[in-house]
Amino acid sequence: MSDNTLTRSLLVTGSSGYIGTHIVGEALRNGWQVRATSRSEAGIAKLQKTFPHTFEQLKFAIVPDFTSHEAYCGILADVTHIVHAASPFNLHPQDNAKDVLEPAIQGSLAILEAAIRYGPQVRRVINISSFAAIVDTSKGLRPGHTYSEKDWNPMTYNQAVATSSGPAAYCASKSLAERAMWNWMEDNKLNASFTLSVINPPWVFGPYYADPDLGSLCDSVAALWHLFDAKTVPPTDFAGFVDVRDVAKAVMLALDNPAAAGRRFLLGASFDWQTAADIIRKRFTAAKDRVPEGRPGYGKLESVYNIDGRQAQQVLGLAYTPLDSTLYSTVFQLLKAEEA
Repeated sequence: MSDNTLTRSLLVTGSSGYIGTHIVGEALRNGWQVRATSRSEAGIAKLQKTFPHTFEQLKFAIVPDFTSHEAYCGILADVTHIVHAASPFNLHPQDNAKDVLEPAIQGSLAILEAAIRYGPQVRRVINISSFAAIVDTSKGLRPGHTYSEKDWNPMTYNQAVATSSGPAAYCASKSLAERAMWNWMEDNKLNASFTLSVINPPWVFGPYYADPDLGSLCDSVAALWHLFDAKTVPPTDFAGFVDVRDVAKAVMLALDNPAAAGRRFLLGASFDWQTAADIIRKRFTAAKDRVPEGRPGYGKLESVYNIDGRQAQQVLGLAYTPLDSTLYSTVFQLLKAEEA
């Protein structure tokens, strides 16, 4: 690692989350100076426990309101790159606009406003969006269609406000927030010192960076854990996956890659729950009877959409972790946590 790399500083929002912690860890391994933000002292304490011997390389800041650009005043000094991983996740909002849409949109715009106001040396902003910003949930599993970076979730703001579906509102929030960022970049292209790249992961699996709390797993890992002791294999919902470690690696590869500027990257490959059950039953024979058998081998025959994650391979040089390896490392950690 060159001395030049060590002088660069990376701000990571949402750094105490499942994906954010992996991004921090990968950045530290790659020699970055990291400034990690969290909305609370508890989040900072969690990071300090996870990274106990990195005090010279890792600094912390509390940002209680990530929807306000003023909240970042004073913490962007010397920051050259930003990864924005903070965003609300709420599948059961009481008020779609207040609980999901506005926090997602305003939070995404706030980090750009903060960068242009307080970070004249910032060169690249990477936003962690989602496959939710790409998928058209109104068309179901869409047999024969292949989703790529060209696709967008078409739900409008007014439709998202009115929908009674919490998941649909959440998916719309990711699309609307990402669109707002691209529009902001276009409006400020003459004044911004930085470029924008966006990462769009689907279901994210993989081990936690530190020992997980089985009572507070993120939704994707919780869904995987719920396969255990379930009566049936659940129907496919999001038919795509990526390893959390690959998300962090994609971020690192995009930070200084000129070809990543102005691009979004759909990560991962196709996924179904039957194939996941097949793999887990095969790899964990002692726990085999805890996972429903379903119809072995049928998952690969399901009529569902495909995910084209090749752009990240071609532009970033990202190598994907196979589903078998991802599920093994995830389930191994969860079973160990259950025994503890």
